Amino acid sequence: IDAPEQFDASYFGITAPEARAMDPQQRLLLEVANDGLADAGFERSDLMGSSVAVLVGQANNDWIQMQSWDLRKVSPYTATGMSASISAARISYALGLKGASYIIDTACSSALVALDNAATTLRRTHCLAAMNAAANVMMSASTYISFSKPRMLSPKGRCFTFDASADGYVRGEGAGVVVLRSLADAGNLTRAVLRGVAVNQDGRSSNLTSPNGPSQQAVVLSALSEAAVLPHTLDLLETHGTGTELGDPIEVGALQAVLGGPARIKPLFLSAVKTDIGHLEGGAGIAGLLKLATSLQGRSLPANLHLRDRKSVV
Repeated sequence: IDAPEQFDASYFGITAPEARAMDPQQRLLLEVANDGLADAGFERSDLMGSSVAVLVGQANNDWIQMQSWDLRKVSPYTATGMSASISAARISYALGLKGASYIIDTACSSALVALDNAATTLRRTHCLAAMNAAANVMMSASTYISFSKPRMLSPKGRCFTFDASADGYVRGEGAGVVVLRSLADAGNLTRAVLRGVAVNQDGRSSNLTSPNGPSQQAVVLSALSEAAVLPHTLDLLETHGTGTELGDPIEVGALQAVLGGPARIKPLFLSAVKTDIGHLEGGAGIAGLLKLATSLQGRSLPANLHLRDRKSVV
């Protein structure tokens, strides 16, 4: 993301000194939240005091590293500017939203776990809408180096998802938002229908960050069950698809076990937005969700880039 400091603070009633102290992720989240609510049919004047919920997926907090080393930069706004919890609270404050408001940090699944919370909040509390937002901005060299040390990152600088040459992922920046409303309220503004969500954990794997195939099978089956969708009827699936030697084969194997079989008579297309924009880490799920919704609307699926030899995952 170029020039994240170019932020219209006055539009949100934020002073210049406070804006300078704000994590760029907070700035981006404010902007996409404002645009997302407008796209969902809300006038800003109608939002004040409304029961709109804000659930933010955010894993990285490089800004705190940049602020803590130079005490001359500390201001009355530093504490809120570098606090991850404020990412959601600031949206609610700026727009006057009174629904549930908090962040979710579950590493690379943060955005999708926040989506699960948003859906649950909408169903349980009958709020006006539930906003699922996420952002990722890279600002600290130490974070980058910490991911390089265990060889998580591709030395080629690309995500070769599902390809035999997969050698790690490349980090990406971005921000996005989806606004969940009931079908009765959304009307012709509906971009896609969320029929089921599910969350679980790998449990024991070969190490703390390695995926677990049976656990992945279980969570896919759980989501399909809630959505009342038969596995063999799926046409398209947006994958995690990081482009790692370990993760991709495990993910594809789990999907083959759950979604394949003799009942499937048509192909299942696997999509991976990380080949286009890299891995947004805590924000990865929102990028995949937006790509999937756009693909469904346009009935067109962009190709997975850098895919030449699929033998490693067949």
